[in-house]
Amino acid sequence: MATDASPALRSLLNHVTRGREDSFLSQTGIKLPQRFRFNGLKHTRSFQESLLAAEGFDFQRSDSSTDVFECRPASRLPGKSLAHCLGDIYIQDLASMLPAKVLDPSPGDRILDLCAAPGSKTTQLAELMQNRGVIIANDSSNRRIRSLVFNLRRLGASNVCVLKDYGELFGNQYFEMFDGVLLDAPCSALGTLHKSPEVLEWWEPSRSERLAVQQRSLIQSGLKALKAGGVLVYSTCTVTPQENEEILQFVLDRFPVEIEEIHLPRMKIHPGLTDYAGTRYSPALARAVRIYPHDNPCEGFFIARLRKTDSFGRARFRRTPQWFYPFLTERDDRVAPELDRLRAHFDWDASLFEPYCWDVSSELSCVCGEAYSFPFHEKPVRVGLPVAHLRRFPARLTTEGTHLAGAHVRQMNCELEDWADLFRYANRVDLNTSMPGSGQIIVRFRGEPIGHALLDGGRLLSRFPRTGWTFG
Repeated sequence: MATDASPALRSLLNHVTRGREDSFLSQTGIKLPQRFRFNGLKHTRSFQESLLAAEGFDFQRSDSSTDVFECRPASRLPGKSLAHCLGDIYIQDLASMLPAKVLDPSPGDRILDLCAAPGSKTTQLAELMQNRGVIIANDSSNRRIRSLVFNLRRLGASNVCVLKDYGELFGNQYFEMFDGVLLDAPCSALGTLHKSPEVLEWWEPSRSERLAVQQRSLIQSGLKALKAGGVLVYSTCTVTPQENEEILQFVLDRFPVEIEEIHLPRMKIHPGLTDYAGTRYSPALARAVRIYPHDNPCEGFFIARLRKTDSFGRARFRRTPQWFYPFLTERDDRVAPELDRLRAHFDWDASLFEPYCWDVSSELSCVCGEAYSFPFHEKPVRVGLPVAHLRRFPARLTTEGTHLAGAHVRQMNCELEDWADLFRYANRVDLNTSMPGSGQIIVRFRGEPIGHALLDGGRLLSRFPRTGWTFG
């Protein structure tokens, strides 16, 4: 594969890898182990691990990170596991997991994920924030937003509001409103040759130059949206200086920001470049991090952590009027009757949903309470986590609602006896039961809520989501 690289690309790689371009290109098309992280917003870690093991998935902790796991080569792929369907794991490249960790948000923060779809980093941010605070997840593509919304629901992220807009507009619309900003910028993807060898065929310097125009606009927007003292993490999955160091030099020359050190003790990292093709950059760029695929079992990545040291003063253009989303309280006339009926049916504690505010459409969705006071400038595409379907009377819990409330219900729940019953239920096979009564029930296994079913005349009618594959 190395001989397929153009002279321009080989020259670039020779410089940025310090003469190891053949090692870099030798990774082209080589499949990496499937890596994943466990999702702390769902079930307990011990249950999640047992769930994978019960389906015969052979996995181990990655040498490069304490919270990243990988399936051994002979194992089946985890993307069709029950753990994946339930949102207990997220399959993600090792390097792709690093930007959210470098941002290191705290519960209660306001965070902007400027280019969020398909949601790998957004869901990771929600977990790091323990579903508290507000994450504004933006993308400009309807197709990509569908994937984003799907993953947010699957992983149980209740503190995320999804917007569809051009990221370049956020700096003026949401001027200095966020404690942290994650900008995983669109890029030329030269770090993804493991899975995308075709990048070699269409990459040329002019492509990186065109992308750099967009990247400069996006990082300016993100910095404007960031509060003074806040942190912006800039990342790409490419290695070109035009899309990495030159973008940082651009903002260092114009804005009150500084680049902070990044510590990744289990990774072999290289400092950001301080010169390229006769151009000298600020020595501070050495604090950025370059990750190469021939040094680590992951994609090539670039990550920088920027601290905004002072306010930008005011937005350059007049902002659009602030608009507060009409979130509802738990006792609103459109929310209380539905929650009261569900509470009476399942008998959960009245304080279970107190930390949330609510949205009503065809579904009843809960959102972390901090979203109530967030000033939007347009209507979100989706807010929070859908708890109940309202199309039928009475309302029924969604699968996400059962995962959120299921461990707290005191009646109308059924404990499956063994792994065979669990897999039959997940494969939508109806089960016999001695439970009396009728209506929706919550299905649990080893005390963990799995989903919901309908109780009908001694039969448990599975309502597990359709997936198209067989578990167990």
